[in-house]
Amino acid sequence: MCTWSTADNNALTIASVAHAKLKDDTWDARIALIDELLSAAEDKAHAKHNITKTVFGMPVQYLTREGDIPSDIRVHLKKLSTSLELTAVGFVPLTQAIAFSLKKDEGVPASVILVHCFKETITVSLYRVGTCVREKALEVKESVAYTLEEFLTNAGDTDVLPSRILLYGADHEVLEGVRGSFLKHQWPAKANFLHFPKIEVISNEDLVKAVSLAGLAELTASIGEEPSVIDSHEASTVVAQPTQNMIEDGEEFDENEEAQAEQPMHVSAEDDQEIENIEVVAAESLGFGNEDIEPVKKKFGMFPKFAFTFPSFSLPRVSGSQKSLVAIFSVVGAMLLIGLLYYFVPRAAVTVFVLPNSLSETATIIVDPSSTIVDSATKTIPAVTQEISLSSQKTVPVTGKKKVGDSAKGTITFTNKITSERTFKKGTVFIAKGISYSLDEEVKIASATTLLNDSLSTTTFSKKDGTVTAIDIGPEGNVAAGTEFLVKDVSKDSVSAKNDAALTGGVSREVTVVSRDDYDGAVKTLTDEILVKARAQLLAEVGGNRLIEQTIKTKVSEKVFDKELNQEAKELSGNVTASVSGIVIRDEDVKSLLLSLITPKLPAGYSFTDGKTDVAIGAVQVKKDGKITVVVTVTTTALPIISTENLRTGLSGKSVTDALAHLKSLVGVAGAEFRFILSPTSKRLPINKANITISVAIQ
Repeated sequence: MCTWSTADNNALTIASVAHAKLKDDTWDARIALIDELLSAAEDKAHAKHNITKTVFGMPVQYLTREGDIPSDIRVHLKKLSTSLELTAVGFVPLTQAIAFSLKKDEGVPASVILVHCFKETITVSLYRVGTCVREKALEVKESVAYTLEEFLTNAGDTDVLPSRILLYGADHEVLEGVRGSFLKHQWPAKANFLHFPKIEVISNEDLVKAVSLAGLAELTASIGEEPSVIDSHEASTVVAQPTQNMIEDGEEFDENEEAQAEQPMHVSAEDDQEIENIEVVAAESLGFGNEDIEPVKKKFGMFPKFAFTFPSFSLPRVSGSQKSLVAIFSVVGAMLLIGLLYYFVPRAAVTVFVLPNSLSETATIIVDPSSTIVDSATKTIPAVTQEISLSSQKTVPVTGKKKVGDSAKGTITFTNKITSERTFKKGTVFIAKGISYSLDEEVKIASATTLLNDSLSTTTFSKKDGTVTAIDIGPEGNVAAGTEFLVKDVSKDSVSAKNDAALTGGVSREVTVVSRDDYDGAVKTLTDEILVKARAQLLAEVGGNRLIEQTIKTKVSEKVFDKELNQEAKELSGNVTASVSGIVIRDEDVKSLLLSLITPKLPAGYSFTDGKTDVAIGAVQVKKDGKITVVVTVTTTALPIISTENLRTGLSGKSVTDALAHLKSLVGVAGAEFRFILSPTSKRLPINKANITISVAIQ
């Protein structure tokens, strides 16, 4: 589905292109899916009004042999439009839309083989110079390639087949599979191809754009303007090919003209005018009444009616000799008239098939952000740095683990066994059963005393209580009464410590806390998201320029989180702001530089073709001074230089055989096709060169 609109300059403004795969092959499923796509398209385009008009792109399988929509399909189209509140203004056969799009892109009417892949069948449309000369739906037999080969060999067409096959209609994977089988097929040995054909896949996006462009072309045909395509996000209306001949306000027409207006029309012209295969049909043929059609005023150019009446007169009486003279003059006059008619009336259209010449050039160029011009001598092109700043917010689960709780506490009794005072400062570490405890307050213990009684001495130890707290939390610090506590580097023979009551209060539990890994992981995740968004935005903003992705840099400027490090939590929410920059170069600069290198390779008699140049970026190296080297490959197509005026002069009066030989003697000409109009013979071209139309098509 493609949503588009037109402006005053008849430009096609594309708002969005979307497609999806049906789960069920039913019309109800189609209506539901289109409803979803329409809603998404309106939201994306920020439309002020709902999309109200539609044009249908119809596959060949849904059309009759005469190109009409059968009644059983019309019923479903009517239901679809009514359910979605859409006004159908026409339809375009997919094959004709593709042919028209190719002509717009390549500048000449297409000669191509279109293959529509549909379930277990294919529909083949053979186009020569923009006109479908043969079309048939085929059931796939042994393989798709064999089925197409059988059609081409049994076509009864002795002309060289177009060396281009386009696949469309199915999923991308299916079409790529068909393309792979075609590439393995020996076409030049199996069918009348000049060389191995080029095989391409038409994406669904390009297909719906072709339908849109074909519909717009019909709307603009009457005023002689060519439609152009503009990608945008501002459009809000689907405009389609008109469904009936529109009449200016106040203009009258007779019943015959009205009857003609209700018939399918083709835009056509002779001589140098183009033949367009876009069909305009009455809305009633789609199952829609006048109440469903929004009036669109348009007038098609028509030949003016005229009448001529010969005046009445009488011939004088003549004698026998005079009758002889009259007979002679009549014969001479008749011969003169025949000669004049033979000179002025016969017309011929000659399509010259030319062989394109593909040229490519690979070079290492220097991208210099400080430069402003293209320097072919040093192979240097200018560049600019594109930078944007974005923010991203995210909530992630935390993974850090931590034990929380209380430490065991209690009182221990110190016993000083020496005759000097002993002091233990606050924080002194005592160990009991492998658990470390810290002294809460400083403890001074008096010295032991010795009393002499006769020949015996009695020593009395000094004691003092102090409180200790386990250094680590948890129940491990809870010890029973009578546990002995030791001090490092202090012998228990001089000072000992023991608790008379159990140490208690030690408890613990494991909780989830914010870890350093959680912080770093959140920053990386948010930065990666910013990089993805910024890259897409940069690519959108560069337009016709090219972003060198290897030069993209990300710099985090701000990090804000709602939790502190090691804080108990289950989730961590954060916001990261970062700037993303990249180097941008213009494709036109690359093309102008490398085309100057390709020009010496251009064959004599050939010239470059506008719009046929592709640029591919290879290896990129960024130097310390900021300069960048890039390996770039430019591929372009050159076409033979054809002078239509010289060809008219050279072909006038020649037989078809001599004309074909003359054309094939020209550089790059593969063959030709001749069509005659009002000519008594199809074996000789008109004598009057003005009656010969020359068109060029790529073989």
